[in-house]
Amino acid sequence: MPLPFLDPSTVPYFAAFLFVFAVVYGALFSSGVFKQKGVNAVIAIAFGLISAAYPPFVNTIYTYLPVAAGILAVLFFVQVVRKTFGGEKEKGKEYDTFPPVIGLGISLILVGVLWKEIFYYLAPLGISSNNMLYAVGIVIVIMIFWLVYKHGKQ
Repeated sequence: MPLPFLDPSTVPYFAAFLFVFAVVYGALFSSGVFKQKGVNAVIAIAFGLISAAYPPFVNTIYTYLPVAAGILAVLFFVQVVRKTFGGEKEKGKEYDTFPPVIGLGISLILVGVLWKEIFYYLAPLGISSNNMLYAVGIVIVIMIFWLVYKHGKQ
């Protein structure tokens, strides 16, 4: 076992703590309520410990964690795309297009490699696997070109 201090009986409690900690810390960090990162971390740790101490909540989180993780991954992706493509330029500050383009390129490679696992979630839509893969690839390539066009140096 990679983490010897985690036995199978403590995994649900650890998973609930990490999930609540990540959600609370992310919400506090992105909202900017507290300017100090340490305050955000202490509040997130407190919420995580309280949630890990309540067994019915732990059981519920452990049951629905895969669905919640998928939903949060989609929301995170939407947030990153919104900040990357819809963000306003700050005055006197240039926008560096290299990291988002590299990220989109890596995501295109990952989609191609992991397509068989991803497509099972999209299969009920009734669209051909190859057509859907081409559509996703074209959308990512268009996003790369649009990002370079909009923010690229001339």
